[in-house]
Amino acid sequence: MGPHTIAVAFALFVTRTVNAIQTNEDVPGKGIILDPRSHTLALQCNYTEDLTKIIIWLKDDQDLPKKEGKYNIITNNTLVINDPGYEDAGNYTCIVQGVGENATIVVRANVSIEVTEASKNQVEGVP
Repeated sequence: MGPHTIAVAFALFVTRTVNAIQTNEDVPGKGIILDPRSHTLALQCNYTEDLTKIIIWLKDDQDLPKKEGKYNIITNNTLVINDPGYEDAGNYTCIVQGVGENATIVVRANVSIEVTEASKNQVEGVP
């Protein structure tokens, strides 16, 4: 038996975990359009690293206004705004408790203008 060459190769795999917050925006970072004719507006925020983390919601960097029945936080960290109106437009921030990461969903009002035929006054009598 002669000399043998043994080649040893080590493969190094690096896994990178990115903690991310996913929202229900159609285009991330573009916000959601508020339609005051709808009965509810749902804002969703999930922390992909740990779906059991508690999410805290703020509006315009303040605690949610204390309006009875206006705001509900349901399963999967969804903030439901009941009977949304123009006053509900603003910046909604979800904060992952214990982690400090956050995301902001901008809610913009959808202003629609209906054009109607101008009113007509009919005057009777002699000019």
